[in-house]
Amino acid sequence: MRKHLIFLLPLFLVSSVFYAEDEVSIARAQLNRAVELIEGVIPGTERLETARLSFLKRNFLAVRTSLQQNGLAHAATMRSYQQLIVAFRYSNSFLKQLESEYTIGALKELYDINELIAKARGFDDTPYTQITANVFSEMHQLFLQLETLASLSPDLKNPIHALIPKMGNVIAIAKQGDRPKTFAAAVPLSKEITALYAAFGKIQHANPAFDAVLDIQGLNEFYAEFAQIEGDK
Repeated sequence: MRKHLIFLLPLFLVSSVFYAEDEVSIARAQLNRAVELIEGVIPGTERLETARLSFLKRNFLAVRTSLQQNGLAHAATMRSYQQLIVAFRYSNSFLKQLESEYTIGALKELYDINELIAKARGFDDTPYTQITANVFSEMHQLFLQLETLASLSPDLKNPIHALIPKMGNVIAIAKQGDRPKTFAAAVPLSKEITALYAAFGKIQHANPAFDAVLDIQGLNEFYAEFAQIEGDK
């Protein structure tokens, strides 16, 4: 019988990890805990099982690295999350084989964390994925932030002001899931955002708007890839 060195925290203590002060802290806590759980399971596994668990661990670490280097609202981080969700879902059968009296608690918590991540980032499949709603909600908040900045030029403030209600409409439709009607509403708006790139490019690094604009472009580029928007968008 295998013996696994796994530290299982009481449910209330584990849950308290996720009552962090903001969304980034919650995301970081989820990733850190997932890595700890995998590391707790690894010692009692065979070579190939260890390799598979290490692969999953690397996916969580890749997201954590991108989160630290690029932030949450960044295309690279969103892609890392997407890869993580896919990797985890295609490992469900493998993880089931590892369940024992020593590992079942840790693996269940790992499943729960993965589902929390999937839902928070818009990769849940119930009944449709929510990637459009997630991406446009984040961009909506960034555009609202831009609208308040005195450093933003009028030639950007006016089109941004016009975009905000359109984004609200897309988000309302997208809450029904990623489906044809959602893409029909979101793709033209994504193209309108792309049309602002030239104006975005004139914003200097010292401008308070710079980081928000960069995040918007990253999210919009991620969405263009997800929605398979043609290159001439």
